[in-house]
Amino acid sequence: MINFFRKIRQQLLTENKFIKYLLYAIGEILLVVIGILIALQINNWNERNKERIKEREILIDLVENLELNVKTLEGRLNGSNRDKRSSKIVISAIENKSKDIDSLEFHFAYGLNQSSEGSVLSFVGYKSMQNAGFEIIRNDQLKKEIISLFELTYINLQRRNDRIGQTYAEVRKLVHGRLLRKPGFRFTPFDFDKLVDDKEFLSWLYTINDNRSWMAASIDESLQETLRVLELLRDELKESD
Repeated sequence: MINFFRKIRQQLLTENKFIKYLLYAIGEILLVVIGILIALQINNWNERNKERIKEREILIDLVENLELNVKTLEGRLNGSNRDKRSSKIVISAIENKSKDIDSLEFHFAYGLNQSSEGSVLSFVGYKSMQNAGFEIIRNDQLKKEIISLFELTYINLQRRNDRIGQTYAEVRKLVHGRLLRKPGFRFTPFDFDKLVDDKEFLSWLYTINDNRSWMAASIDESLQETLRVLELLRDELKESD
């Protein structure tokens, strides 16, 4: 092909057809420019296609991430509500000076323990989004919702959990010398009659119960927000199919 064009140029110059040669040269330049533009367009298309594939992978990672967090939050909420019920039962037993100690062993354990509230939420999908660059998500509103969920909702939940953890640290100090740990995660008072008159212990039980109500509300709020953003992600994936 190159030899073909070279022969045409030489023929035009030999025949002293300068105008035709000039037009030919301009045409050849245009062909080269058009070829370059086409190559650039193809390259840009390939890059955009790669970005769309990557975006879809990130969205799928985020969906899997939030599905895992939904299960974690549901478990935390169920555990928090269970522990709250145990706290109420222990408080009622002490206030009413119940003598049915054996039935309280389970409730002393869970009513005074920080169990499910500390379960860690996953940030794997969000980290993938960060590594790829936030601009990988074209839907700006969806992007804001994702960032808000991980950087505000989840972080605030963890901060609240940490503050409540300080309360449980104080409670654990009270347990020693007052409650005997038994096999199977059960606790029983060393002296129930003495415990009934222990105002400090009862005060901490009220504090724990109030904290559990606050924490349960926070967990439920995080759960509902996770479900909402998860639905937005699923809708975005459907639109990209």
